[in-house]
Amino acid sequence: MPPLQRYPQRSPPDDLDDGKRYLMSSGSTLGSPKMSPRSPTSSRSPMGGGSGGESVRFVKVLPVFSAVVTLISLIVAIVKVEQSMYTTPNNDSDQELNKLGLSRAVEHAPIGSLGPSNTARSHYRYYDSLFYTTLQYGADAESVIEVGCASDPFIKYLDWVDRRTCVAPYFVDYANSKMESNLTTVERITADFMEYELPDNKKYDLLLCNQVLEHVPQPALFMKKLISSAKTSIISVPFKWGNCGKGKGCNHVTDGITLEKLLLWSAPHKPIHSGVVTEKVNYKYSRRIILVYEVSETVVATSPDNEMKQEIKDGGDASGEILNVYRK
Repeated sequence: MPPLQRYPQRSPPDDLDDGKRYLMSSGSTLGSPKMSPRSPTSSRSPMGGGSGGESVRFVKVLPVFSAVVTLISLIVAIVKVEQSMYTTPNNDSDQELNKLGLSRAVEHAPIGSLGPSNTARSHYRYYDSLFYTTLQYGADAESVIEVGCASDPFIKYLDWVDRRTCVAPYFVDYANSKMESNLTTVERITADFMEYELPDNKKYDLLLCNQVLEHVPQPALFMKKLISSAKTSIISVPFKWGNCGKGKGCNHVTDGITLEKLLLWSAPHKPIHSGVVTEKVNYKYSRRIILVYEVSETVVATSPDNEMKQEIKDGGDASGEILNVYRK
């Protein structure tokens, strides 16, 4: 039997990677490494690296490759999440979104900065909630009116709506003017909303009235006209705020607005959605409530009880007795 053929021993090279091919034999002492046995027929690659070196290099590259794949997967997941945030609540297909023109609306809405430009409110989270509520309930609107809008109307972001109108009694400086907003224009009308007549006596598809009711002297009458002026109305007010009237920096006529009070003001109409947005402003928590009303073209509302009418007219707080009458 021919003797077992072995490769001659040699000292480990300076190259650490190449040195990893050496294994300590069971009987060897530290510092006397031997080459790992391999077939006499094996040969080094033309590039000079043995199979062991190639394996080591592959093992070193594998974690890097895995990290790259993981990073790409994470980026794709983030993109999908961001895209899902900007679709309708039912995650409609792109084709359905295109029919509604929502791709343009999402593209131009600066989420996180929807408040009035150059004001302390410009980054309020409340405006993001308002935008998504509008997107959910007004996605198919072809006309919208914003009541009590400032020089920087919120509806300028609703660029999927073809006809957008802004009504308020106080912007005389730009009465009858138009401002380019994204792809369409916002028509500004200087008028008292209580005296404003709907064009052609036809309801708007969508109405927005943000943080206005607390400033008007007859909120119940004002709210009823809001709801009757559109098929869908989105109304928001400060929620349960303390005294913030004249001299307090807010010029509110009505404070301490609760859901019960809003139900009385809007009777006999009931909201189909309500939500309170809470955020921290100047180390204090501020709350605003958003209500959504839907009224069909042919709705015939029954008159509320006479006692309720008087309570609404007086603008008083909602007593349990009156509220029970309303709920019946």
